[in-house]
Amino acid sequence: KITVRKQVQTQYPYLKNTVFRRSDAAIAEAVMADELRRRSSFVKRDLVKPDKFYFDPACDIDSTICFQDDVNSKVFERLKSTPKFDASQWKDELSSQFRFIIGQHVIPLTQGGLHTIVLPRILKSEAILEFDASSYYPSILRKIGRHPEALLKTWISILNEMTDKRLAAKKCGNGTEADVYKIIINSVYGKLAEKHSINFDPNLQLSGVINGQLFLLTLMEAFNRSGFEVIVANTDGLYINAGKRIDEAINIAKKWSAETGFELDNKYSTIYVATSVNDYALFSPKSGWFHKKGKFGPGKRTAPTIITDAVLEQICGNTEIPGYIGASKNILEFLYSTSVKGDGVEVNQNGAQ
Repeated sequence: KITVRKQVQTQYPYLKNTVFRRSDAAIAEAVMADELRRRSSFVKRDLVKPDKFYFDPACDIDSTICFQDDVNSKVFERLKSTPKFDASQWKDELSSQFRFIIGQHVIPLTQGGLHTIVLPRILKSEAILEFDASSYYPSILRKIGRHPEALLKTWISILNEMTDKRLAAKKCGNGTEADVYKIIINSVYGKLAEKHSINFDPNLQLSGVINGQLFLLTLMEAFNRSGFEVIVANTDGLYINAGKRIDEAINIAKKWSAETGFELDNKYSTIYVATSVNDYALFSPKSGWFHKKGKFGPGKRTAPTIITDAVLEQICGNTEIPGYIGASKNILEFLYSTSVKGDGVEVNQNGAQ
C-alpha cells in the first residue's frame, strides 16, 4: 500500500504528502476535480445538482442483455417494464421484487452488487475456474457512456482514459501503476452514491449496479445451461467447477466477453474452501494456498492464523493439524487481537486476582 501511495504522489504531485492520510475515495475525488478543472470549464462552486434522479428500466438497462431460461426471462421482462422511478426507491421498495434462479442459487438484485449465498463447504475438483471481469464497474460506466448530470461530458472521457491505462498497465505487468488507476476509477464509481461528492448521481450508480448484476447473471446462466456448477458469484466474478472440461468453460467465457465487451481474467485451482461468500481459500498444486480471503486471510487478527492455516494444510493433504501447529516457529501465527470490555480485574505477580 505504501508503494502504491508513493506512485500516486508521483503521478499527481499536487496531492503532496496528503496521499498518505487520504482515503482511496478522497484521492479519487481530488484527482477527478483537478482533471475536470484542467480539461474543461469546471468550477466546483458553480455545481448545480438535480433534486431528483430517475431510473427508467426501459432506457437505462442495456438493450443487449437477454436471458435464455423462461423463469429468468419473465423476471427480466417484468423489470424492464417497470415504470420510471426515483433511484432512491430501489433499495427499500423495489429490489427484492426481482429474483433470478440459476442452478441452486436464488439471486435477488441488490443496491450493492451480486452476491450468492455460500454455506460452509470443501470442494475438490480437477479444475475450479475463477472468471473475474477486469475493472468491471468502470467498464460498465464506459458502456453506459453517460456522465453525472451535474458534470460535463469530459467526465466520462477522463474515466475511460484511466480505465484504459489501468488495463494496459495490468497487461504489461506494472501492478503498482495499475493499482493507482484502480484506486481512482473504483472509488469514483462509489462516489456516484455520495451526496456531497461532485460525482453524485444515484441514477448513474444504479444503472451501473443493475446492469452489472444482469450481465454477470447471463454469464452464470450460460455456464449453468452447459452443465457447469456455478459455485459462487460475487460482485464482478464467479467460480465454476470445470472438472475435465476446462477448454469448454473457457470458450463459454470468451463468447460472453465477445458479446459484452468485458475482459475476463481466469485463475485455476483444485480445492475451494469457504465458510461464507467473503471467507474462502483456494489451492492449486503449483501455488499452494495462493488466495485466502476474509477469515482465511492474513489481514484479520481476531483469531490466530495458525488455526485456519493448520486446517487448510490438512485439507490439502500436506500435514496433519497437530504436526503443523507443533512445527511452527513463528510466534506471530499464534497472536490475535480483540476488544476488551468491562472494568477488568487486577492480577498480581503470582497470578492471583
